[in-house]
Amino acid sequence: MPGMTGPDPSRWRLKLKAFLHDPPHKLTVSFLQKRPHDEVARQVIEIFMGFSEAPSDEEERQVRLADWLAAAMTRLLIKDVQIAEDAILEDIHRTGHVPIRDPWSGSEDRGLYASIRLVPAMKTIRSVLDPLHETTDFFRFLLVYRLWPEMLADDVGPERRSVMLDFPADTRAPNHSLFEHLTQVSALVACLPAPALLLASVGPVQSFLSTARKTADLLAGSYLLSYLTWQGIEAIAQDLGPDHVIFPSLFHLGLFDWWLLRQLRDVNQPLNEILRKRPYPWDRLVRVANIPNRFLALVPWTDGWPHRVRDRILRRWENLVFQALRLADWAVSRRTTESMDEALQNIIREGELQDWSSAEPSFRAWAQKAWADARSYFRVVVLQLPLHLRDSAPADEALMNSQTLDHLFETYRAWVSDDPTLELIRWIAERPRYRSHVPVTLAYGLVHGLLERFHAATKTQALETWPKLDLTGRMCSLCGERVELGTVWAKAQVEAGTVPDEFTSITRASENDFWKRMRLPNAGWPVLIREGEYLCGVCWTKRTFLYFLDRELGEELKGLGYFARFPSTHEVGAFAFKRDVLEHKETIQADPNLRQAVHDVVSHFQQAPPLLERSVQTWTAEALWRAAKDTPLREFIRIAGEWLSGQEPDLEDMAREWNLPPQDESWKKWVREMVHKVREFQRCWEKSIGPCPQVQSYYALVLMDGDHMGQWISGRKNPSVGEVLHPRIVEYFQKDPELREFLRKQHPMSPAWHTALSRRLSEFAGRYVLGLCTERYDAQLVYAGGDDVLLMTSIRDALDLAYEIRQRFRNHVLKKGDMSAGIVFSHVKAPLSIALQEVRAAERSAKERRGRGAFEIRILKRSGDLVTTGFHWEVGDPGLPVVEVAKRLYRAFLKTKGGLSTRFVYRYAADVVGLHGFEEAEMTETIREAAVSLLKLHLQRSVEGEMTEDYEKVLQDLKALLGEARSLQDFVHFLLTVAFMARPEESM
Repeated sequence: MPGMTGPDPSRWRLKLKAFLHDPPHKLTVSFLQKRPHDEVARQVIEIFMGFSEAPSDEEERQVRLADWLAAAMTRLLIKDVQIAEDAILEDIHRTGHVPIRDPWSGSEDRGLYASIRLVPAMKTIRSVLDPLHETTDFFRFLLVYRLWPEMLADDVGPERRSVMLDFPADTRAPNHSLFEHLTQVSALVACLPAPALLLASVGPVQSFLSTARKTADLLAGSYLLSYLTWQGIEAIAQDLGPDHVIFPSLFHLGLFDWWLLRQLRDVNQPLNEILRKRPYPWDRLVRVANIPNRFLALVPWTDGWPHRVRDRILRRWENLVFQALRLADWAVSRRTTESMDEALQNIIREGELQDWSSAEPSFRAWAQKAWADARSYFRVVVLQLPLHLRDSAPADEALMNSQTLDHLFETYRAWVSDDPTLELIRWIAERPRYRSHVPVTLAYGLVHGLLERFHAATKTQALETWPKLDLTGRMCSLCGERVELGTVWAKAQVEAGTVPDEFTSITRASENDFWKRMRLPNAGWPVLIREGEYLCGVCWTKRTFLYFLDRELGEELKGLGYFARFPSTHEVGAFAFKRDVLEHKETIQADPNLRQAVHDVVSHFQQAPPLLERSVQTWTAEALWRAAKDTPLREFIRIAGEWLSGQEPDLEDMAREWNLPPQDESWKKWVREMVHKVREFQRCWEKSIGPCPQVQSYYALVLMDGDHMGQWISGRKNPSVGEVLHPRIVEYFQKDPELREFLRKQHPMSPAWHTALSRRLSEFAGRYVLGLCTERYDAQLVYAGGDDVLLMTSIRDALDLAYEIRQRFRNHVLKKGDMSAGIVFSHVKAPLSIALQEVRAAERSAKERRGRGAFEIRILKRSGDLVTTGFHWEVGDPGLPVVEVAKRLYRAFLKTKGGLSTRFVYRYAADVVGLHGFEEAEMTETIREAAVSLLKLHLQRSVEGEMTEDYEKVLQDLKALLGEARSLQDFVHFLLTVAFMARPEESM
């Protein structure tokens, strides 16, 4: 395979044999057919792979060793468990169910054991492979790893279950799936005789994301971090195999499937069709940044993997900067003669950077300086530790040797003084399940813990060895940390002596000969740099990254053009307005005046002057696209939100913002006419339907994060051993006092659990979060990597969507876990960087001040006022969702007849703000009773007529909320927040 530099091709055959050493229908074989599963596995390998010869003795020995090592990492089984095996098999055969233990909740699920047919799945994979291709074994392994877990499903039971992803590898310890076990066996066999754990991270994260002026900057920063992390993962997957990556799970990662298609170009078309029909189509997942900035993998100890991974990431960063600088050079020198599409095509055609010296002298003179200033930005930390904690690689048998494990214990104790897990693992090692075999992988959790400690310590050290660059001048207007590119360019021209005598001021040259050229209005170029922006090499690379990414993924995405058309904050503010319009599509179609008004708006918008074509394009919420697709309103929904408000814009400000010629009257005339058409639409709406919905001037930014995820991943929140073993095993162990104590110990972390948790997180992000943001809600997902979520939506949907995401996390990832959220309502014209700072602060406050499992909302009013409120997701007993309280109050505010006036909130706030202890964290009962009495009084006064049952329910909800509020201010601000959601125009 071109570019394949990893194990000898013959090792892919060994890995495939290891992956198939247990047949995927092991349950059927063992419990229905009662046949030896290893014998059936050999038959599957021979039929599927077309082998004429049986596996050699050496291959069987290596696979068996890897099998023992993998089993020891997850199954805390000692010699005594053999006694209960027959009873377990009898129970399963009698009931037809296999107990499945959730390792993070201890709860038991009972699944029908599977009856499946292997032949269709085998034929599918063989049908897309050329048996004469020299890398068929490599192809086979990738396809089996990626497709079998989803293809081999049990359709007999009440729900579709994957026999590899859902059913346990060992019924005595039914806490990890067959897929997790087979993945570890195939990875370990390629790492013998010295497997090691590798941990890599790319940073910084927060400072990189916070330097965003546009929403596209935000997506670019998020995706660029994911993309660079993927480069390290790809190095592992390419040379060793995707099975070596423990965390994050490569399932449900769009970039993995995209990489898979590129690897298997010979079978691209049939494979593409298969992957597009999977439960999580790759072309949908690849649109979202969903790879965390760190990963964990199993690698051979002797291969120098830390250097290879780090160099791969940094080399790709260098190439991205090189491409971005080439685009800047093109924009300055050829803007008037060639379009941006032509520039991108030519730059991509040039290929990856080989050597800076190969560039043209005029470009190299300044680009090398810009690169020198940008190259040390990312800190890539990569460390590895051998599972045996020795400097040299041992012989294979040493991995099953008690002396090797004793050395590991001594080494670990020297670094970590107090760890109860150490004594548990030592106790298990003294009771080996297989005679004298004591796998060193029993101590996986200890080695992983050490690696995390070393990694955290290394991140605080200065890693960069680059000489400090002596660059001075005007700083970047986004990050303020590095000199902007125009200054670098101007200084390089002076040093090269290629400038005229009057070229005396570096700042003036930067402005007139670099940035002004880049801002020249041109229909062939989008607005990359706005008035007042001066970007450094790092921020410029982030600004242009999406355009290159669009083209890198474009062949398989069939010109989707998704990334470069990210919705603006104005567009997000218009989500609710567009949804309201769609909900009245029948009325609009039936009213000729209103229908004509819509047509006039659309017709005029489609006649935008060439200079405005790139500026008025929009990419709205996917759910809106889908809802409008087959309706006459589809073109109306395509109109950018800022054009639908009906407000007269500041033309001078627009000229500066979009680099438009202020003396050109054609675009100004079009803008004025657009405002007139929209206002006519609003008048027709009011005559036909009633008050016209408004394009909101505020949008919501939502940041969510799993609580205590570091403790979940490290194993500090793992269940006890007894909670994850089969009940028959537990029943037997309870008879012995010593074994009974063993059951109470906390289960150490294992790679199978790491992989399973990561797979849940990837599924959560790629299926549930993405699904909510594209099907149920009008929202734009920015990032969903594991337990981290960042999205934009309308202010009326923000709390509902955050709560649903939290519920999906608890239902599908960690039943005992939780998420916290920060939510910010920001004006569409406010700096995005400030909203990002506030949403991070709100999310931290929800965790630290409000005790996790909570949310905090902040309203950043244009007046400068800050309204802050927050609660736990549920209050009282049995648990009233706060989102339901907000929804009932919100609906009461919106009632057209007999509705509740939002003025009641402001009157109530004016009365209670003077109460003693308004801002204090703990309310006294006296203050609480006074607040309740005033609440009832103001609510009764504000309701037209008698208090109906609905308003009585609102009052009871608010009383329950007040009873759980940390402070009276939190409660009052909650009322103000819901009033703002219902009537934002009254609060501006």
